[in-house]
Amino acid sequence: MSNFDFKTHLSDLKKYSDSLAANKSKSFIFSPSLKNDFIRQNSKITEPVAAYNQNIEKEYGSTFPDNLNQLKNEILNCEICPLKNTRKNAIFGTGSFSPKILFISKSPKPDDDSSGVPLRGEAGLILEKIIKNVLMLEPEDVFITNLLRCIIPENAEGLTKSYIDKCKHYTLRLIEFLNPAIICLLGNETFKTVLSDQIKKNDGIADFHGKIFYYKQIPVIATFSLYALIKNDPGKEKRRIVFEDMKKIKELSEKILGGGDSCYGEKTKIKG
Repeated sequence: MSNFDFKTHLSDLKKYSDSLAANKSKSFIFSPSLKNDFIRQNSKITEPVAAYNQNIEKEYGSTFPDNLNQLKNEILNCEICPLKNTRKNAIFGTGSFSPKILFISKSPKPDDDSSGVPLRGEAGLILEKIIKNVLMLEPEDVFITNLLRCIIPENAEGLTKSYIDKCKHYTLRLIEFLNPAIICLLGNETFKTVLSDQIKKNDGIADFHGKIFYYKQIPVIATFSLYALIKNDPGKEKRRIVFEDMKKIKELSEKILGGGDSCYGEKTKIKG
């Protein structure tokens, strides 16, 4: 593979391992029961975003950006792995800075790489319909991002796990800044990465989609990748599952937010 020094890559990964391990979350999983008041009690975020930022700054020290725009700039100019040589655009995300729902997909596709915006094309159209017709929200109510910030060339797919290990700290920091009401994980690798300390190695999305986890007090529901609905769903079974999982998110959001406007203050919409 061109422009790739594997020894340097592994060395860089080792340097980041301590900081990544330091950001392990302490939470748990239980089967969904939306009538249970326990959800409401534990999913409320009692600390403002600024307090979350201060806590993370203590973990990362002076290298942690003091606002989302600085984090965006760091992501867009990232050079910590060889994908910097093959991307057109790194992906930060698009949407509200105080989202009701944070969607996290796995990695950019060619349309995303060209535009610098996540989930373009057919998968994006599916998500748009879900947001409007199932969740009954507007695009400015959510934030959409990727676990991986750069497109992976076909000849580098075998190194996906190493790229995720290198890149996932951006997503964990983004979660802290955005402080969403709910997180929706799209796809198996996103599910296994964000909730790695709560599941077993062989646990997968097929067994745990639609169930409620918690990441630092924020409720999390995972479902299948939207790309799987396009390429690997001949009987449309996954499509039905995804829409059922999204209905659970809708029901949960109504419990948390009371069916009204978000309690997280004025929204700031960004793109790219």
